[in-house]
Amino acid sequence: MQHAEIAGEVGSNFGGSLEEAKRYIQRLAQAGATAAKFQALRKDTLVAPKVFSEGKWIPNPVLDVFANLELPAEWHQELKDCPDAAGIGPVGFIYFSAL
Repeated sequence: MQHAEIAGEVGSNFGGSLEEAKRYIQRLAQAGATAAKFQALRKDTLVAPKVFSEGKWIPNPVLDVFANLELPAEWHQELKDCPDAAGIGPVGFIYFSAL
């Protein structure tokens, strides 16, 4: 019988909290996942900082909403080294830019 690898999708559902991101890794391991995947979003490359409204450029009102979706680069190594990650296998980060 062949072995299946199961990657658990965390995406950006950790609410801007490193501790919550680590808890997701632990929960995925407990659920039988063999890997964890995060979205490494940056609001400044995903959403325009200013929008044109009523004839002038204004700060984008949704920019701050995206702040909790960001996964800071400084967290990547810590998440990879997370004790719970050792039991789950690879922790991956998907990068993309809309701008």
